[in-house]
Amino acid sequence: MIGVLIVLKIFSIGVLRILDEVNIFETPRKIGFRQFKLNTLLQYIYIAIYAPIVEELAFRVGLRVSKRNLILMIFALSLIISRGFLNIEWLISISISLLLSIVLFLSFKMGRTFDLINNFHVKNRGLVFYILLLSFGFMHLIGYEITLELLLFSPIVVFSHITAGFMFSYVRLKLGVVFSMILHCLNNSLPFVLMYFIR
Repeated sequence: MIGVLIVLKIFSIGVLRILDEVNIFETPRKIGFRQFKLNTLLQYIYIAIYAPIVEELAFRVGLRVSKRNLILMIFALSLIISRGFLNIEWLISISISLLLSIVLFLSFKMGRTFDLINNFHVKNRGLVFYILLLSFGFMHLIGYEITLELLLFSPIVVFSHITAGFMFSYVRLKLGVVFSMILHCLNNSLPFVLMYFIR
């Protein structure tokens, strides 16, 4: 499975390079990506450990519905939105995420919120799966300068992320979220391992 993931990532990167070389599409460059101002060890911790765990909680844990899973999902999604999209400071982002999680917890205690969500999920498993999958893929456009050209070619830009997300989702459903986190961490570690051996 990891081999397929690596081949598809290399393929999508190759397609982007070819489009760049023949001047059809200029491969976008990341702008203002905060964590790359960190030293290599902190970059590794952020990219290969922190990001996969938060992303798995946000986009995969909710594939199996339980009150705990939904609370973890809301916490992680709100953290991604507040940090990644809105660029809110860490402490405030964590506070917002905790507050939303507590509100969801209380709504589960006081009403039929969980039953409504669970019924929707049971009737729309495929829809939920693909919404989370595509959200995961397109979330990786965070940090790029959004242009019309990027939006037009965004399916190619995020193809490797969507493919990886599909694999992570499959592993999550078959083996559990811990295994999808491990696979995601290994996937994100690959560039650091390659850089170490290339030096």
